[in-house]
Amino acid sequence: MSYAVCHTAISSLRSSSKERSELLSQVLFGEVMTIIDRKHNKWVRVLTHSDSVLGWILEDHIVEITADDFNTYKKSNQFSVELFHPLFSTNTSFHIPFGARLPGFDGLGFTLAGKRYTFSGRTIDTRAKRISGEWTSKVSKLFLHAPQLPGGRSPVGMDPASFVQMVFASAGVTIERNFEDLVQLGNRIDFVEEAKEGDLALFEKRKGKVVHVGIILPGKQVIHVDGTVRVDYFDHYGIFNKEDQKYSHKLRIIRRVLLEDTPLDFSVPSGGFGKSAQQITMF
Repeated sequence: MSYAVCHTAISSLRSSSKERSELLSQVLFGEVMTIIDRKHNKWVRVLTHSDSVLGWILEDHIVEITADDFNTYKKSNQFSVELFHPLFSTNTSFHIPFGARLPGFDGLGFTLAGKRYTFSGRTIDTRAKRISGEWTSKVSKLFLHAPQLPGGRSPVGMDPASFVQMVFASAGVTIERNFEDLVQLGNRIDFVEEAKEGDLALFEKRKGKVVHVGIILPGKQVIHVDGTVRVDYFDHYGIFNKEDQKYSHKLRIIRRVLLEDTPLDFSVPSGGFGKSAQQITMF
């Protein structure tokens, strides 16, 4: 069995070894995967560790790593919380997105697959489990107006489930993109009046099938992906779209994932690089 890590900012994971095939997911810089198969046309079939999706990725976007590196990288706790921020290596630089992993980050840089990188942006240590609902609200609002993209996992396009997944990943909470799993996650909240900031609201359209998810905000609001990342009012019936003056999604269930609050645990670059996240108004 062989393993790989993504060494480009964002790479597409597709249903077949063709550029026009369905986008199943995206792999972000620093995320690891297991190699399943290879094609002669530069495509590699992989199983991602981040969300257990099986698909095809371009060979040029990944680099093969040892089993030891795979085990080390998949436990990486350093997570970029910049929407996009430059990453530097010898003679080159490129911007990595929110959610990129920085294995072994020491406050100044890290080494990935034998290559040294420097990074001066804000990060968070995802070992700080169960960060408050206030954190999820602030992070989720960073993505306001980002377009909907089925299979997308970045600020330039995401779907409802991946949006929730990425926000909670920044809080050190692993959430699957499968709606059936989301329905069972955490604790059930029986009444809308008991919902708290950071709870998950799941919605159905017909025949009881859950097809949508959002994050509850204060003031009886929910942030979700519907065309774009947007904020709408919701009640015991569902999401009310003010522009259309009608309900767009019927409420099925509310689940509480953040079972307790803990202090924010930021990892701030040292040596004069970057700023404390608490000092930046967007947080």
